[in-house]
Amino acid sequence: MPTGAKLPSLFGAPRQRLRLEYTRLKKHTMDFLSVLSYKFVAKKPRPLLRLRQTAPTALALHRQMNTAIAEGDIDTIRRICADGLTENLKTRVVARGRERLSWTLHKYIKSARVVSHRAGTLPIDGAGIRQAVVRVQSTQSLARYTADGKVVPGTGNERDLKEYVVIQKMMWDGKEGPWIIWGTTEETIPD
Repeated sequence: MPTGAKLPSLFGAPRQRLRLEYTRLKKHTMDFLSVLSYKFVAKKPRPLLRLRQTAPTALALHRQMNTAIAEGDIDTIRRICADGLTENLKTRVVARGRERLSWTLHKYIKSARVVSHRAGTLPIDGAGIRQAVVRVQSTQSLARYTADGKVVPGTGNERDLKEYVVIQKMMWDGKEGPWIIWGTTEETIPD
């Protein structure tokens, strides 16, 4: 859903804005009901949702993933990312060769916010999936280094970024696994 400047004006385009707000309310209600259903339809012992830990977990995974990409640490990427994302990142790391990078997170501009949290059971007994989208606004930099250890000119500049990190958690036989990064997504714009 759009935010900030991408959000239609309440006075300039009231019909579009009200339709958007209705869609947002409907989506949040469906998300909440899906998570509630996930908890109470699951095999006993029922999973603990720990909803307040979703955003901090996404931030930690985001930090670990970006550091691992910069360091070329494929084992960490494999451990904390979903299969499709792992293959994509592994290809990028291998393609860059011996080039040395350094990723730095300078600060968070705003608190991380869960913008979507959905869950559902799978047709296999005791299986389910949870997925959350977390908005991360931060100041970061990525520096490239030459063979003699000097920073390549034009790299290492601080940039303000707004990222949407998608994390997921699978449940098998009534036991939830750890959160992993499924990927990233873009903010949607109104039709």
